[in-house]
Amino acid sequence: MEKKNTVLLTVVAVATLLVAVVGATFAFFTAQLGAGASADVNVRTSTNDSLVYGTWAALNLTATQQNFTDVSGDIKASTGGTVELKANADAAAEYCYTGKFNVTANNFVYTTGVTATPELLLNVTKNTVAVITDRDVTTFANAAQATIDIPTTIGGATLVHKISAAAGATTTDTWNIKVTFVNLTQDQQLNTGKSLTGTLTFDNVPCV
Repeated sequence: MEKKNTVLLTVVAVATLLVAVVGATFAFFTAQLGAGASADVNVRTSTNDSLVYGTWAALNLTATQQNFTDVSGDIKASTGGTVELKANADAAAEYCYTGKFNVTANNFVYTTGVTATPELLLNVTKNTVAVITDRDVTTFANAAQATIDIPTTIGGATLVHKISAAAGATTTDTWNIKVTFVNLTQDQQLNTGKSLTGTLTFDNVPCV
């Protein structure tokens, strides 16, 4: 009888342990994928690392007679967000991704005649470090120009961004993207009512 009780208690203990483990695992993924999570979430189930791309608002800039006058200065629009890596408790983690600025709509034009002077400028920073500075996007309106790859350094050819975290730690890349319509203190009437809309997107790529 005593032996049967021992076996029964062992079975109950094992079952309780399994429930606890399954419950803990479920709680972890619920925390990553619940209602409060960001829109684009990738959970690495094999290691329990979590790479999260935040929810990014679209960037919208419109020049009007109200916000753009000869004394108003430049007008700007920006958006930003984060890429966050949470490493599992047992090992360090490293992942790679690429970033693109996608011009989804743009009807701005050059207003200075034959010599095209930049009027719409793009700036991108990663962790407050500039990776694109004053890039002319005045007439980025066709398919060939619609996407701008974001390098790791200004003018650089490397497009793969790496993010790493020590075991059990979290690392965050903070991004900001800004478009400026430059006030040239001359007639820019042709761009009255013109607008640009763009989005920043990321994609996972293998680390090499």
